[in-house]
Amino acid sequence: MDNVQQLKAALAKAIKNYHDAYERWSASDSGAGPPKHTDSDRILAMIAFEEHRLPYVETTNAIFLIKGKYYYVSTTGKWRVKGKQKWYRSKDVYQFITKYVKTHEV
Repeated sequence: MDNVQQLKAALAKAIKNYHDAYERWSASDSGAGPPKHTDSDRILAMIAFEEHRLPYVETTNAIFLIKGKYYYVSTTGKWRVKGKQKWYRSKDVYQFITKYVKTHEV
């Protein structure tokens, strides 16, 4: 099984875990907010990087360094160039890749 297939299997498991957590949350009287899709977002970003054959490293949970140049936060869609402080917003990981990473390839 290749990386993309393994990640897709992990994504399916993360989605199931999210739905289970959501069911528990909706049945409880807790004042806490609903669970987040953090694992699903993180795995979906890794799938996109693998599909586009982009080198990436997960620097911290859900923050990736792509091609040693771009930081991408999978939970928010925000990204920035390494060494710069200005953050930008993308619609999703695929828009980030096609509009910013692929168009600025040398």
